[in-house]
Amino acid sequence: MQNSRLQRFILGGMVGVAAAFVSACGNSGGGSSQNSYPRDDVLRMHEAQVIGTHNSYHVQPKPDLFAGILALAPPLAEAWQYTHLALAEQFSSQQIRQIEIDVYADPEGGLYANRAAMEFLTGDGASNLPELDEPGFKVLHVQDVDFESTCLTFKSCLREIQVWSAANPQHYPILVLVEAKDEPIEAPFETVIPIVFDAEQLDAL
Repeated sequence: MQNSRLQRFILGGMVGVAAAFVSACGNSGGGSSQNSYPRDDVLRMHEAQVIGTHNSYHVQPKPDLFAGILALAPPLAEAWQYTHLALAEQFSSQQIRQIEIDVYADPEGGLYANRAAMEFLTGDGASNLPELDEPGFKVLHVQDVDFESTCLTFKSCLREIQVWSAANPQHYPILVLVEAKDEPIEAPFETVIPIVFDAEQLDAL
């Protein structure tokens, strides 16, 4: 994917989703209410200053996989050695108001159900996660290698945000950055070739 197209999509997703949250916080008549964020009617996007997380869904690779990555590529292991709280917990306990989510297209389902790195290291790459067999956009960092996530699908991530937002109607707007990922990777084993984010996939997203 060309960087310019990716940047436009990330910016568009951030503005679009943030605007939706601003709208959702207000009442249907457009005026203020006790259930809306106090500054809904006057707050502008460029006035928002928030704390955010990158790869907000990320969970550190499990011990067996982490040990393998550490042996083969120590810098990657170090870079991936972190785990975020679930999105709702970030909003509640850390006051996070900007998140970033990586998505991969999977219109037929099952494309990311098998983890090649685990198969390479242990002989068994099956995830045994039904959500990954369903059609729809999947949330992970790097296919086949760094794939643990607090929410496995884009829908489940958005659902978690929606539920928290409904339970906290006066919250400050949440900015959601979406990175559409489709780059292949080099590895000492065969890995998934992501589906390209063309116009059809972007429309579906």
